[in-house]
Amino acid sequence: MIARTDDGDTNLAVRVRRLLIALLASVFAVAPAAAQGSNDSKDEVFEVVDPYTGGEAAGLARAGYSGMGPFPLWEAVRTTDVEEVIGRRVLWIETAHFKIGSTLETYKVSKGDAREEKRLKEELKRLEPRFAKFKRPGGKLDPWLRLHLYGLRIEEQYAAFLQTFALTAADFPGPDEDVAADDPRGRGPYLGQARKAVVLLLEKQSHFGRVTQRWYQPVVQQSTRQRMPGGGMLLITCAETLAGWGYEQDAALGSVVAADLATNFVDGFRDRGFWSPLWFKTGLAHIAARNVDEKLAIYAFRAVRQHDTDAWKWEPRVLGLVSNDYAPKWSAMMELTAWEEITGALHMCLWSRTGWLLLQPEEQRKAWLIGISKPFYDLKGDELEQARRAHEREITAAAFGRTPEELDAAWRRWVSETYKR
Repeated sequence: MIARTDDGDTNLAVRVRRLLIALLASVFAVAPAAAQGSNDSKDEVFEVVDPYTGGEAAGLARAGYSGMGPFPLWEAVRTTDVEEVIGRRVLWIETAHFKIGSTLETYKVSKGDAREEKRLKEELKRLEPRFAKFKRPGGKLDPWLRLHLYGLRIEEQYAAFLQTFALTAADFPGPDEDVAADDPRGRGPYLGQARKAVVLLLEKQSHFGRVTQRWYQPVVQQSTRQRMPGGGMLLITCAETLAGWGYEQDAALGSVVAADLATNFVDGFRDRGFWSPLWFKTGLAHIAARNVDEKLAIYAFRAVRQHDTDAWKWEPRVLGLVSNDYAPKWSAMMELTAWEEITGALHMCLWSRTGWLLLQPEEQRKAWLIGISKPFYDLKGDELEQARRAHEREITAAAFGRTPEELDAAWRRWVSETYKR
């Protein structure tokens, strides 16, 4: 297992565990999830050759891939090691900024789901030019196509992150640059990391369990985020766990992947580690998830009310919190250190406040991200938390020219003027 790098912000795998256990019992009426040792004899047999690229150099180049495996993943671990541990073949692609592996099986598109049909139609339209031969699927997404879709989605989210914070290649060391250990730009070209990020999209709990048990700490939820030995961020997620909670649609898995990637982008930024404020990462994750489907901000469990079909409509709820002076103060939000402290009302406020910050001028957004990720390696406990809060106030003033109290007042005015009941 890779230990977290500070005392103030735990890995998502640890932070969510207790919350999920309680919620599975009390909030959702969920059928028992499949056992860890699900029947692997029923694993779908994947096509040997990718029918979209043909597995050839010209096809890979057109798709924007540099390989389909085998290749190294993290320190002393290769794609073949992961396949051996899982016990089945994994489909692989290496994109410009990611190495992605998948055991996701054929997905049947939900009939009559207009939102899903629209989203997939738009994605497939963007994906089609990447392949010389492309046949539109007729109600099913085969395993290779699912992998290609996630390659598209993940790279598009990476590009959107760069654009949101006005980041360019000049903000990070070049791929062949000799970098000093204390270089503030980080260690390499991938958001400041020397290695490409790795994303493992696993169909079954047995696949997920074997990987986490072999290299990390076994976890009970649907995904885990880790810093990889040698640098870079890792995301491992499991479709079967989500399906066991009643989230079988592709958009559910997509929203979880998007939320976790947003958090990994911040935690991996300039190879600093888990230093940025919990409230900011949570808000950014909710924005990413709701960009996939605004009804599926799955990590905001406490904001979801059973049988409430309008629970996803956050704007009027936030407006109500502000109008009734029930929204927590900005300074109170800065004091959050544990996932369990985030209530349903806070989830929505963090989403709204982060979204409002992203409307500020790009030079301010960039200065905020760079400044807020400052590490405090030599501090622990209360001393660390005091230093982080003081630093956040300094960066808030430097980046936005306002105190947290002034930002809070400006955000409340914006909510009152913008949101509708």
